[in-house]
Amino acid sequence: MMLLLVVALFGPSVTVITCVIAVAQWPEVARLTRSLVLVEREKPYVAAARVLGLRGWSVLTRHVVPNVVRPVSLVVLLLLAQAVLLESALSFLGAGPQRPFATWGRIISDGQAYITTSWWLVTLPGLVIALLVVGVNLLGDGLRDRTRRRKGARA
Repeated sequence: MMLLLVVALFGPSVTVITCVIAVAQWPEVARLTRSLVLVEREKPYVAAARVLGLRGWSVLTRHVVPNVVRPVSLVVLLLLAQAVLLESALSFLGAGPQRPFATWGRIISDGQAYITTSWWLVTLPGLVIALLVVGVNLLGDGLRDRTRRRKGARA
């Protein structure tokens, strides 16, 4: 509902939709990043780097950030599927980018009137959305499992 309100206030442009989706999803990425950084900074290699004389920013950029980037990028990849669904839902409801931009949600919405005679106008964009979301989720799960196997092999 909040997304619809913001789009109604600022207009359904591509920039507004992108900003609305980013603002809706950034807290999850921020919380995860913060928790991972807090875990990493307590590890022995960070203490060893500090003992060797590295300053806080140097420890952060050389040691902590490389160990945090992979898990955070996996979550961002999984949030991409959620962003596609959000944009499609907003477009379906008529709050997405207006013409000449073609969106899957608006294609489905426009095709509803012809569903009895031309079922493919609704079915094919719906299948593409479903395949994209499932594919991105499977890719993210596969990458997550691969990184877990790597960590298990190192330990």
